[in-house]
Amino acid sequence: MIWHSGGWVRSAPSVAKPLKQTAAPTPDRAAKRELWLTRAWRRRADGASTLYAGDFRILVSFTGRSWSYNIETVKGEPASWSKSGFASLPDAKMATFDKITRLQRASA
Repeated sequence: MIWHSGGWVRSAPSVAKPLKQTAAPTPDRAAKRELWLTRAWRRRADGASTLYAGDFRILVSFTGRSWSYNIETVKGEPASWSKSGFASLPDAKMATFDKITRLQRASA
């Protein structure tokens, strides 16, 4: 018996319930975008940066006057490339994040 606010109550034998499996909350787009530059970008000898993200391989490289990017699927199919240059490496990397989220939204 257990004490309840109204008096003593006969309780049922306690049976441990299994914990409910819940998916971990996914960060929203703004939070993911904020972490994009901290991901494990690999730097090549020529100065280009490469990142594998989901189903995409991203290459950001310096093309003489500006930074540009090339995005392809892991299967090697071209997905997108930049038509205009970017002033800095972080600007080009952030543009790849924006482009990939647009590609994922379009395929969903």
